[in-house]
Amino acid sequence: MRSHLVSAALVAVLVVPGCGGDSGEEDRAGTGATPAATATPVEETIPLDQYVSKGDAICRKGGAQARRKLAPLVRRAGSKPSVAEVMRINQAAIEVTAPLHERLVALPDPDERQEAADDMLTAIDESVDELEKAIGYYRVEDVKGMKAAILRNREKAREYARHAKAVGFKECGREITG
Repeated sequence: MRSHLVSAALVAVLVVPGCGGDSGEEDRAGTGATPAATATPVEETIPLDQYVSKGDAICRKGGAQARRKLAPLVRRAGSKPSVAEVMRINQAAIEVTAPLHERLVALPDPDERQEAADDMLTAIDESVDELEKAIGYYRVEDVKGMKAAILRNREKAREYARHAKAVGFKECGREITG
């Protein structure tokens, strides 16, 4: 059972590269100004192939950066890490990859497959939320809660990969589907 729990938690480390959040309140020019209440918002879109290309570049580069930064922790943990080591790796993965998700969210919407793109970003947010819950449960020694959160994390990670594939990504979600 311990090996199943540890392997489930390790999967979560691989889910995170390429993902985070954005309120959408700041304008895209980065001035910090928000649109006037009476202004009609203009939906900015880009062709789907550009969205996929830019997103895959973020996931490829971000995944490589995350693996480089996490490699020392993974090496120290060895081939049979403890649950504590896995939770430390997962916490580090969340911290290392948050800026990557911000970059994905900041991309203009694709002109096609918007629902799948939105579903992908929602699933990765929910996956990370469940991983954070698992870490919290671990800290208060709630093994049952931790296991349940890890299982929900894995399901959300699979949803993320399915939606990424539906959008057309080759890199984003690849770490889940192999």
